[in-house]
Amino acid sequence: MTKKTVAERTIEELNATNEACRAYEIVNKIGSTPDYVRRVCNRLHEEGWIQKFQGTVIVGHPMPGGNTEVLSNNRRKLLNIVKRYAPGLLGEAKSKPTIKELREFIENEIAIGPSYPLGTRKVYFGIHAGTHAAELGISLVTDDEEGPDASESADKSSDSTVSAD
Repeated sequence: MTKKTVAERTIEELNATNEACRAYEIVNKIGSTPDYVRRVCNRLHEEGWIQKFQGTVIVGHPMPGGNTEVLSNNRRKLLNIVKRYAPGLLGEAKSKPTIKELREFIENEIAIGPSYPLGTRKVYFGIHAGTHAAELGISLVTDDEEGPDASESADKSSDSTVSAD
């Protein structure tokens, strides 16, 4: 049994999930370290093996007590924010039929100032259909173009501490 490189395991994982992932999600599936996986993903992106998606700026909302909250698109989490900062308004918050209305309620009734960017952007990596990884034994959507040898160039340090099953 041959051990696969981090680049090979990364491409296999991205192909298997068929969606964009954060570097830490890839680490959770294949092992290695977050910094190393991020470097491998950036190299794979530069060589055309995977796509890199830059997320949007994360917006913070100032709350009572000097805290900052990021308003998610999860109703339960939004209601927990209301419960934490304005428990007297929980009934009114629960009556909001949509996530959008609940978010606006928190922004207008609980937040103590204007929202501001936190300067954090999430970066995602994913396989795109045009990528060709036949030499890695990976079945992709299309198989009509040649790509770089990721096992050599994208993973120059040959990290093979985890063996494939």
